[in-house]
Amino acid sequence: MLMGIVDDSLVSEDIVQLLGPTGINLLLEIMWMGYRGVCKKGIEKDYGENKITEEWFIEINDVWADFKSSFKVRMSPINQKPDEHKKQPRGSAPTIDFVFRSYDTSDIYFGAECKLLQDGNNIRREKYVKEGLVRYLDNRYSNKASQSSMVGYFVNDSIEDSLIVINKTLEELCATSVLTRSQAFDEPYYLSNHKRDDDTEIMLHHLFFNFNNFIK
Repeated sequence: MLMGIVDDSLVSEDIVQLLGPTGINLLLEIMWMGYRGVCKKGIEKDYGENKITEEWFIEINDVWADFKSSFKVRMSPINQKPDEHKKQPRGSAPTIDFVFRSYDTSDIYFGAECKLLQDGNNIRREKYVKEGLVRYLDNRYSNKASQSSMVGYFVNDSIEDSLIVINKTLEELCATSVLTRSQAFDEPYYLSNHKRDDDTEIMLHHLFFNFNNFIK
């Protein structure tokens, strides 16, 4: 067992508390491993967001088989996870792109909302915040988790230029923490801290998957 990963018998609904820092870092590393696997195969330029997520999910499943026994919290990777917390009487539940979900409780998970950033399109860059990140702040996603993640797929796009637009949109829309670079991983990795609508706090891990040199 890895240090920092604790037994899921503890009374907590926050996956972050159940896993501890080492457990969260291992999940993040598995996410990066999945990205590296996609890079080895390459992507087509016309891949959309859902297609890239599908390929990433396949790679994570392969890696997960080697690592799942390291966790005492029983989890499984799931693609396209409905979150029933803010489901309206009519219509479908908000659906987050990818999660590591507890076997025992469907609303205990570590999530990843994914957005395609492509061809210098500023609308896509703004959507990273307006149609992605804010869904954590209004509790559509991960309302029981104190940490979660955003994943940006960069296809013929500049991370530096996108970051300027993302941070500007954040400041205008939420008056909240901007993305700050972390050196915890070799790849482009950022952190931001936010207060949600219900005054609870959430930290977001931002993994920027740079596919610019891996387009077939």
